[in-house]
Amino acid sequence: MTPAMRFHDYLDRLGSSWYLYANASNAFKDFLVWLAASSNQDQPAILMPSYIPAKLYRAALAAGYAVRFYEVHGDCRFDLDEVERQLGTQTLAVFFVHYFGFTSDIEGMSALARRRGVVLIEDCALAVDARHRGRELGTYGDVALFSMRKMFLYPEGGALVVSDRFRDFRPSYERRVSSCYSFPRYLLQRAKYAYVRLTGGADPLGLVRAGPAGYMDGNTQQRLSVKMLSPFTERRLKHVDLERVVQRRRDNYRYVLERFPLSTAVEPMHRALPDGCTPYSFPVLVRRGDRDALRRALVREGTVAGVGWPESPFDPALARTRLLSQTLLELPIHQALTRKQLDRSLRCVARSVRSA
Repeated sequence: MTPAMRFHDYLDRLGSSWYLYANASNAFKDFLVWLAASSNQDQPAILMPSYIPAKLYRAALAAGYAVRFYEVHGDCRFDLDEVERQLGTQTLAVFFVHYFGFTSDIEGMSALARRRGVVLIEDCALAVDARHRGRELGTYGDVALFSMRKMFLYPEGGALVVSDRFRDFRPSYERRVSSCYSFPRYLLQRAKYAYVRLTGGADPLGLVRAGPAGYMDGNTQQRLSVKMLSPFTERRLKHVDLERVVQRRRDNYRYVLERFPLSTAVEPMHRALPDGCTPYSFPVLVRRGDRDALRRALVREGTVAGVGWPESPFDPALARTRLLSQTLLELPIHQALTRKQLDRSLRCVARSVRSA
């Protein structure tokens, strides 16, 4: 029998070196600080997509960067010409996100970054063991970010993969996350998954809660401590069956897609699962009706539905991104879910479609 592929083996394939962090935003800030210092740039700038979580924006500010945004809209599309127009002499890096595990014009962005001499940071926090046209995600950029917290359902965990171009990089951890933080949260998380499996996806005790929304306080002076992964989570990471996680996510996505109600009121962002894609969630666009009301209904049914990053965009002029942030809804399809739980989500969406 072929041994299961471990996360460490996977990271070894992608770059010359890799490092583990408390989360991906810690890794992002750590690399940006190093990049600015090695570039001797007093006023470094980074170009980021307009649709991102506030914590990534805060991490870039904490690293001392000026942040400019290129607009993401519709089904997470962007205009490559707009990206190029915004690249300035102080721009050290451009940031690219594989939204919900699906990619867009990563080849075009990679070619642009090479031509203009800027660093491409590839955000793979919502993807793992994924490929685009046969090439592994995480190898298009000069560095890549991953999230074990998101893809493996861990209490914490992020990784930074570094290409040969920056093999001199070394992390600057300020402290390490305590296992006293990670272990109780792991137990609580396992208990919640056992509870909803036992109830067939229902939530009779009202324990299921939507996650907290991100925030941006408007302050350009931010602080972020760079933390290393906890010993507890690091030990667990050595035993994760990466292929099983990937296959379960793909199977769950296809299951939901095949049974999703046909409607123009609530539509899948992607009507197919591309070869090699490892989905983080099942993103849909609520074109008619109340997106937040549907989310509340799903939570009452025991489904922790996400809404992307409603705190985006951080520039009020980006109206198309604002529309995206107000209409997107994510159905969970992660590896801990059962088919009964997926069916409950589908029935809830079907009821919403009928009412719309």
